[in-house]
Amino acid sequence: MPSPSPPVDRSAASQLLVGFAIAAALDALVALGLHDLGPRRVAVPAVALAALHVLTLGLVLAAVVGLGGRLLPPRRGYAIAAAAGLAFVAGWGVFIDDFSVFPIPVRAALTLGAAVPFGVLAASWPRAAGSRPLSAIAGLTGLLGIAANHLVLDASYPGIHLATHVAVGLLLSLAVAGLRLPGSRSAAPRSSRLAVAGLALASVACASALVVWPSNAVLVALGRLPTASLVPFLARAHPGEGLAGRGVADAQERAWFTSREGQPSRAPTSPPLFAGAPLVVFLTIDALRADVVLGDGALEMASTRNLRALAARGASFTMARSTASSTYPATSSLFFGRYYSSLHWTEQEVRGKVHHFLTKEEAPTFPELLGARGVESAFVLTLPGFSPELGITRGMEPLSYKAAAGVDHALPKLRAWLDTATERPAMVWAHLLDPHAPYVKGATGDPPYERYLGEVEHVDEALGALVAHVEAKGLASRVFFVVSADHGEAFGEHATTHHASTVYEEQVRVPLVVVGPGVKARTIAEPVSLIDLGATLLDLFGVETPGAWMGESLVPLLAGRDDVRLSRPIVLDAGRRKQGIVSRDGLKAIRNLREKTREVYDLGADPDELENLLDSRPDLAEERLDALASFFRVHELQRPGYAVPYRE
Repeated sequence: MPSPSPPVDRSAASQLLVGFAIAAALDALVALGLHDLGPRRVAVPAVALAALHVLTLGLVLAAVVGLGGRLLPPRRGYAIAAAAGLAFVAGWGVFIDDFSVFPIPVRAALTLGAAVPFGVLAASWPRAAGSRPLSAIAGLTGLLGIAANHLVLDASYPGIHLATHVAVGLLLSLAVAGLRLPGSRSAAPRSSRLAVAGLALASVACASALVVWPSNAVLVALGRLPTASLVPFLARAHPGEGLAGRGVADAQERAWFTSREGQPSRAPTSPPLFAGAPLVVFLTIDALRADVVLGDGALEMASTRNLRALAARGASFTMARSTASSTYPATSSLFFGRYYSSLHWTEQEVRGKVHHFLTKEEAPTFPELLGARGVESAFVLTLPGFSPELGITRGMEPLSYKAAAGVDHALPKLRAWLDTATERPAMVWAHLLDPHAPYVKGATGDPPYERYLGEVEHVDEALGALVAHVEAKGLASRVFFVVSADHGEAFGEHATTHHASTVYEEQVRVPLVVVGPGVKARTIAEPVSLIDLGATLLDLFGVETPGAWMGESLVPLLAGRDDVRLSRPIVLDAGRRKQGIVSRDGLKAIRNLREKTREVYDLGADPDELENLLDSRPDLAEERLDALASFFRVHELQRPGYAVPYRE
């Protein structure tokens, strides 16, 4: 017969509050020291709000511990079982995005491992708090946890950051218990009265932090703070801003803000750029920033010698953007001529993870349209998500498959394809993964950016060898090289690294180089998008572009025409539900559909996107945000029971 556990320590709730208060204060100090959150008038309220959210976690946990101690039977097993169950239920909601790539059984196991230990620790508090050595270890671990929460992951993992906050608060509370700070059983009456007053004040402040919605400027700053733990969850219940009903100012763009369904096809350029049978070598380089190819830094120039030499022989677009900041949403718009939220994504498990693919999308890809006109297309399969049965590459023949393959695998396949090319028109595509993190080609002691450039240089050397191979085979008179990237890469800008997390310029600006017969050698400043490449490749082969497609052919620009003005807007539509639109005057509007933030930047005066015009020029900013919302109100896929998915 198990003996009943000791009475619940009434000081446990107070110790929890003190521990979480310390965690909140230290987290705020680290945030102000490590992250650039804008001017102090914005940064300080943002950090203060984040600190109150940490304290709120402590209040809730203290209330649960105190209530459980009064309501549950006096046996430790009941408390542990109840706390573990509650932690699992809470964890399922907290990790809903972080674990979304896993099937439900795996997600459940991960939630058990990530959340339940916190509940067990909270339920075992009286015994755990009685050990001074354990309290000392807990305090040190908690301090390390604060640093790790800021340094290890960016703001794209709200559940993990929230769990880390809870862990840090519990650990520091154990340290408080070991020190016997006020709130323990030995505390004096005066200390107890102060504790009650402090609790009341903290409760009011925390309630206000939950109820009062912060300004947009504070929300944007919190979006760049990895540990703003409750903001992503609170934002989902907030309605956001509605449309003001203002129209699109640019008359030429206005036609693109209505449904494209039923629009007539657009005829290919006449006369054609090339009258023969083109051979197109289309390369997308993963995570290749535009400024690596366009900038004049010594390291950048050295790592892209061959690509720069190729660009000098043809058209180099200096204002090209991807449609998204991650691979599949970006390439899907390229192949289908539509944006991420305009396509029908379905959930499917691949290699033990849940992803979204276009298996049910009915619109044709540009390779399918080419195939219907007798143009063969092939590709080097380097990612499992590019398998033709999953949608994006429908109509293309895979040459080979090797998971996460880089240029060392792709180059021999491209050479072999060129060696067997017939006199018929054809195209080959390869997506080269080398520059994607982790950057392993450079020395391990080098900074990440230099190691990244080492990966870029490796691809560049292979590109030079491929160009030389084309010339040696006598194919240069009919080969078109089209070289671009799926997205950019961040190295600390806007407190982010890598990609997929924002639609700021460092993650969406890409190079675009086109070389081939009839292409005039020049740099082109006309704003273009990856969504234009499908229409461009159709045009190169003399195939019309479907009227529903959102891109326009770049062939007239390649031919050297100076009277061309593309009318479609430059639109961004990322899988993490972040969208943007760039107008011809350089104003860029961004909205985050998850966290309900809105931003507008003047890229001409503020290329680093630091001054949000919503604060300084609200009328102009609201007009551009209205245009962005209006665009997607028309073009987002609307079907009964379907919701555009959030995807990594």
